[in-house]
Amino acid sequence: PAAASAYFAYHYLQQQGRNYSGKILLIDYGGGTLDITLTDVLSRETDSREDSAAMEIRILERTGAGENETGTLGEAGIVYMEKVMGAAIVTSGLAEDEEELRNNPLFSRAVDDLEAQLQSRTQTVADAYDEFGLDDLSDLDEEDDEFTTIFYRGEEVVITYSLMLRIYKEEIYDVLDKQLRIIMAYMDQHGIDYMDRDKDNFKIVLVGGFCNFCLVKKQVEETFSFAVTDDRRNQGMISSREDREKAISYGTALLANDLIDIRHTAPYSLGVHAVYTNNELCLDYAFRYRQDIECDKAYFPKDLNGEHIPYVVRSGGISRLIINSCEDDKAVRTIRLKPEFESRLKNIIKNPRGTAVIGFSLDNSEVLSIHIREYDFLTKKVSEEDNCIELTRLSELMNED
Repeated sequence: PAAASAYFAYHYLQQQGRNYSGKILLIDYGGGTLDITLTDVLSRETDSREDSAAMEIRILERTGAGENETGTLGEAGIVYMEKVMGAAIVTSGLAEDEEELRNNPLFSRAVDDLEAQLQSRTQTVADAYDEFGLDDLSDLDEEDDEFTTIFYRGEEVVITYSLMLRIYKEEIYDVLDKQLRIIMAYMDQHGIDYMDRDKDNFKIVLVGGFCNFCLVKKQVEETFSFAVTDDRRNQGMISSREDREKAISYGTALLANDLIDIRHTAPYSLGVHAVYTNNELCLDYAFRYRQDIECDKAYFPKDLNGEHIPYVVRSGGISRLIINSCEDDKAVRTIRLKPEFESRLKNIIKNPRGTAVIGFSLDNSEVLSIHIREYDFLTKKVSEEDNCIELTRLSELMNED
């Protein structure tokens, strides 16, 4: 998401002749996943290089569904096309139910053919829904309702606009709506005005193959009440379908060549345990929610004097990991870990000397590592030897609820 935002900010610079300064809401809907990311594009001090964009990208919040969140291909483009194709085949009488089609190479080929038709005829689909509307289309006559035919086992299978709309409402609409509402609630909480059509400091950008599908675009436009013309929230960032497709690769090149910087921020507050002092909650965090952090750098909890906080671990290991998903320590929302990681954390340290400082680091893919360094109580010195244990991605660490 940061790479795509970098590309669009650079694209804006090329079109407008000035740096973009403001928020970008990036909606990345692909075949297997939905990623919604709110980024802040900031001016930075430049080294006077003529080719420097003098911008940096800071991730403020993100949410999503599908493969990146649950590890399964759900709630995204591939599942939608499989559902449409499966329902059409069953309606045609070429299969008794959709379960029968699983792991069938002929069915996979039919899904690929449907995807190719949707990608090559995006305007045809958009024009049809503009004409027929997005209500129940069951009253359309056969000729108007037919979008295309796909061959399956040598037989023609008709794909209709009414079927595509019904499956969209059943499989996609609520998923996308839920995630959009989550990011909107964050923006409301933080006073970010995302509904003003006339300001140039908030952009909504759709990327990913599934975002080319007109029903996705229409849902986003309805959610944010897009104006038919002169809505500045979608101006200056994207000019073609190719922009959506190349945004991440081009943005990665911009970041790699230091034309635009990325400021990494912590997606959660992370620490080892919670303690109470005079009935006040005191959380020992290594880093805090949305704090700027460097990737692959170990952060350790420290007290108010900047001293390391040692933990008595002995043979018990780490008993608890605190992951807080909000900014306010007094309104802690500790996220529950999956049982397998709770068990592993309890046995992750076997320190014969009994005390250690325990820190955390994240890499570019949000893979969490735990860092353990022995602590000498007498000298208050921390060992330079770092026992680093890579755990897993944050999204795989926690239960969904």
